[in-house]
Amino acid sequence: MMSGKAVLFDLDGTLVDSAADLISALDHALQASGLPSISGELVREHVSHGARGMMRAATGSSDEQLLEELVNRMLARYEQYLAVDTRFFDGIAEILDYLDSNGIAWGIITNKTQRFTIPLAEALQLKPPMACLLSGDTLPQKKPHPAPLLEAAMRLNCAPEHCVYIGDAETDVIAGRSAGMTTVVAAWGYIPQNIHPADWQGDVVAQSPADLLQWLKTCFFAAGHVIK
Repeated sequence: MMSGKAVLFDLDGTLVDSAADLISALDHALQASGLPSISGELVREHVSHGARGMMRAATGSSDEQLLEELVNRMLARYEQYLAVDTRFFDGIAEILDYLDSNGIAWGIITNKTQRFTIPLAEALQLKPPMACLLSGDTLPQKKPHPAPLLEAAMRLNCAPEHCVYIGDAETDVIAGRSAGMTTVVAAWGYIPQNIHPADWQGDVVAQSPADLLQWLKTCFFAAGHVIK
């Protein structure tokens, strides 16, 4: 028997702005390989697509071997300096405080691997009171597969239909919908200007963390059930 409600977050582009540290590691990899530096703004909107997506955008290359070498170099650098400039987005701390003060379980589901998520969570003092952290290699499947979201709901003793999942990528919406959760698009995240997140068919598009907090207070928790 599952009970209660829970709020689940994507990590990069939703809870934390990690672009600066990721771009710094990417630029280091390019320079170490004798390639020219790039503008951070060029790849910032690709952060939610992972290191390979960022590197492909930075180089414009389809050479998989080259991309693999560059990504490995980038991630080795990032592992050393993953919490230099990474910060919560403005307003996120208030959301987490609200959840904690009201006894509402919350957790993180990300495709970022444990190699990075665990030290980053520790650096940001996310654990505790975070109730669960599922990384991209916690299970055999990762988003957009719903398995990580369903696993999180089980760990939090919460029925999926009583969970909300918040993320800044279409894969987050797909995973959330497949899991039967309420889905919220974090429009403050790493979304390209030519992409319209309303087209992803999430239940809610929150323009800012402040908007999300207001929605959580008035819609998600106001009644005795989830309101979509």
